[in-house]
Amino acid sequence: MYAIEKEGMSRKGYIVHAWQVVNLATPREGKVRSVRSLVEFNCRFRQSRTMWVNEHPERDAGGEAVRSGQVNNPEWIQLEAGALTEKLLEFSCSHIMR
Repeated sequence: MYAIEKEGMSRKGYIVHAWQVVNLATPREGKVRSVRSLVEFNCRFRQSRTMWVNEHPERDAGGEAVRSGQVNNPEWIQLEAGALTEKLLEFSCSHIMR
């Protein structure tokens, strides 16, 4: 399951900042069941990049983070048409740009 948290979304120009939560189908390393990431979406150039990652022991980013940290040298990724990330960008950009 992928979800974008509407609360706390912000934008600066064409860049939208949003927290994304991913529930993992099987626990990673036996203890990580969900990942909460701060993602930037470039609504103009249809790109995304991950800025911060928190790994949690419970679904829906529950429990205290097992690991947390800033992504080193985050790079913009051009989104593929029809990809899940493109749908998350469309939701985020349309939600905050209204």
